[in-house]
Amino acid sequence: AGAASGAAAASREGSRGRIAAADCGERRLRFKPSVDDLDMGLLTAEKLDRMISAFEDCGVIILENAFDEDLVERLAEETEAHFQKYLDDMNKDPSKENTTRSGRRSQGRYEVKAPLRKPFTDSAFVAAPFTLPFLQQALGTRRIEVDTLSSVTSLASAPAQHWHRDAGALFDFDLRPLRQPAHGVVV
Repeated sequence: AGAASGAAAASREGSRGRIAAADCGERRLRFKPSVDDLDMGLLTAEKLDRMISAFEDCGVIILENAFDEDLVERLAEETEAHFQKYLDDMNKDPSKENTTRSGRRSQGRYEVKAPLRKPFTDSAFVAAPFTLPFLQQALGTRRIEVDTLSSVTSLASAPAQHWHRDAGALFDFDLRPLRQPAHGVVV
C-alpha cells in the first residue's frame, strides 16, 4: 500500500513474539476514516486506540483513504515518471539496479527513493492528519523524523505479497513481560 492506492501501511516488529494469524487478520488490520472523521479531519480517539492496539499486537495496520485523492493522483503521476526514469537508466546500465537510491526487492518488485520535492515533501503527505497522530502515538513522541521517502513498485510479473513487517525488533533478546516500543515505522 502507498500513495498509489491512497492507503498507508505501517509496520514494526512486535515484542510479543508470533501472534496467531487469526488475531492479525486483515479485518483487524484495516481501518478507514468515517464520514465524521473526514468532516473533522481527525480520527476518533477510539479508532486511534484500536489502530495502536492492532499495531502493537501485529506490527502492521492498513489505513484506507489516508490521503486526499488529488494528492494521491499527483503522487502516482510523479512516482510513475520517477520509476520510469529508473527503469530507463537501469536498462541502459544494469549496475544501476541496486544502488543507495534504489533496489530490487524481489522478482518484479523495486524500491526507489523519491526525490525531495513536491508532492513527495508536501505536508499533506508527510504530516497527514490521519497518519501523523497515529505515528506520534505509536512512537510515543510528537517529534517525527522522516528518514527516507521511497515507494515500492510491483510490476505485473511480481508475485503476490502479504501485509508484513518491514523491520525487526530494536533488541534481539526477549523482554517479556515488557513490550518493546516502536523505534521506527515504515509508511
